[in-house]
Amino acid sequence: MAATGPRASMDLADYHAFIAADIKDFTSNIDTDNGLLACRLPQVLSEAFARSGLDFSRVRFPGQAGDGYVAGIDYHKLPHLIHPLLDCLQDVLAELDAEVRARDRGLRMRLRASIHLGPLHGDGAPAGPG
Repeated sequence: MAATGPRASMDLADYHAFIAADIKDFTSNIDTDNGLLACRLPQVLSEAFARSGLDFSRVRFPGQAGDGYVAGIDYHKLPHLIHPLLDCLQDVLAELDAEVRARDRGLRMRLRASIHLGPLHGDGAPAGPG
């Protein structure tokens, strides 16, 4: 029996790969420099994307909400989100940490990242994804 309804018409062309990252312990940290970390998050992701051969300027549905950032890419590039992006992200964070410690500041950026592949409803709407 064939599937019916809105999900029946979906195929891989409707799928997107996503990475979401947020700053660990951001909400519970009362450090006044948290805003600086949030501002650096897209820069850190952009550098990690560049090092892994992905073009951060071409991400789909980019969005930042406080300490979190989400970016979608073509699902064909999903393997790049796993490797080498995560290793590159770790390298960028280690370099940032060393730079900050050299200025004798205790500010550290630690991230949690999640990768997802799936459909995004409302992709064709002028206002963007649902």
